[in-house]
Amino acid sequence: MVTATYSMPKSINYPFLISLLIGLCSIIIGLTEVQRIQPELQEIYQFLKISYGIVLLGVGFYFYYFPLSDLSATVLMVLSVSYSLLFMWFAPLYEVAYLEIGLACSFLNIKRAWIFPSIFGAGLVGMILSLIWQYDNKWYIPPILLSDSIWICAQCFLISLFVQKFAIGTFQKDKDRMVRFSIVGEETSKLMHDLKGMLSSPLLLLEALKNKNQNTSQENYEKQIQDLTQELENMRSVVRSINQLVITNEKLGPVDLAESAKQAKRILDRRLKNIKVQLPESKYVHGNEERIQSVLFNLMINSIEAFESSRPEMAEIKMHWSGNTLIYSDNAGGFSKSLQQNKLKSGLGLELIKIDLSKMGAKLKMMTIKNNAQTEITFKK
Repeated sequence: MVTATYSMPKSINYPFLISLLIGLCSIIIGLTEVQRIQPELQEIYQFLKISYGIVLLGVGFYFYYFPLSDLSATVLMVLSVSYSLLFMWFAPLYEVAYLEIGLACSFLNIKRAWIFPSIFGAGLVGMILSLIWQYDNKWYIPPILLSDSIWICAQCFLISLFVQKFAIGTFQKDKDRMVRFSIVGEETSKLMHDLKGMLSSPLLLLEALKNKNQNTSQENYEKQIQDLTQELENMRSVVRSINQLVITNEKLGPVDLAESAKQAKRILDRRLKNIKVQLPESKYVHGNEERIQSVLFNLMINSIEAFESSRPEMAEIKMHWSGNTLIYSDNAGGFSKSLQQNKLKSGLGLELIKIDLSKMGAKLKMMTIKNNAQTEITFKK
């Protein structure tokens, strides 16, 4: 009997941290500042504060195990708005809490855009009506304390930190992925044409093996089998390399750049057939294999497109080392010319190159030297 096990994905993410922050603050304040509340309201205040805190912590741990959905985001928003509306009847500055929570929830990535303005719009109406009623009826609210200002400053800092590191960080990852798919997708038709060309050789070999006669020697037969195996292996390498261009991870370590250059070149072999390519010597650098391959792939793509426009007598791409710096150059006419020839494509490629290199802590320098476009990439030692 085979038992299947399922392990839920776990991650520290933006909704988890926001829920955790609000929940912890609710419990801590409920335990430490109850004495400032009107005596007849202290018990209910403490009960509500701790109850809200426990529920929000539970919501937070839900986000730790499960991805954000419109339903779970709605639950978090409703709890946050009701939290501000409820406790503004016990203590001061909960209108500021409403603003803080509203800012935090505005960065939740939800599909139905109307959810956020609907919930917080209703909360705004409730907040205004409550403030007017309290003012007209002289509802007693304890005076503002130093601890209130400290809590507000600390919460604002933590929310802005979570937004910067997690919410905007997730947006940058999505942007990185979209740019990467955009470039590879634009090359798909050309790459598929190359794969069709690569398929012709195995098909011819299979046809030859199928129609072989008794006069075919064992040695020739084995050679055809080896050729077929080699062609299929080449195809598998190309497909694997294409896959690596769109699937990246953040893991850094020693990478043989010459091998990454060879893999990037293999994808574009048919488009590079009339271009002399000098690969660099083998050297290990601190980086990520997929990102390095993506950088070299985009550099070669831009060179190919520049060659297609400038058509030099002897198209050539050179890669060599100067210490820990890889120097990549082509003789397609320099950056001022090649970048103008295809602004959209080169712009996307250059943006992705910058993203990949920044993730590895590598430095990029681009220049035109003697009508040659030269790119220098300095890796961390």
